[in-house]
Amino acid sequence: MVEQKERTNLPIEVKGNFKNISLKQKWDEGALVKDGLADGDYIIVEKDKYVEGRPVTTNFGTSYSCGVLYQGEDVSFFLTEDEHAKYKELGGLGDKVKILNLKETFVYQGKEKKKNVLHFSKV
Repeated sequence: MVEQKERTNLPIEVKGNFKNISLKQKWDEGALVKDGLADGDYIIVEKDKYVEGRPVTTNFGTSYSCGVLYQGEDVSFFLTEDEHAKYKELGGLGDKVKILNLKETFVYQGKEKKKNVLHFSKV
């Protein structure tokens, strides 16, 4: 079992009128290109405006923009359809949600790989 630790300093990106956080780290050729939750990291957010995310459709499919309160700031983050299905079931406005990232192993074309998997629980 991976040790869990709370991340209280996720960078908040400002784009126009929007403030965003990235829940998953993004790497390119061994270099971190976007900070996010590492294996075992979690954050606590509060559903302050919406119980569930708003669908956003792009060339890559539908994702969901979720608005929350994180470290006293109104921010948003994106979830896939599967992640959003789990997130939206947890509580209502004013409820706190723990978002935990765990690297999980899977096999693709006979090779073992790892992917970030978000887990949600009501606090």
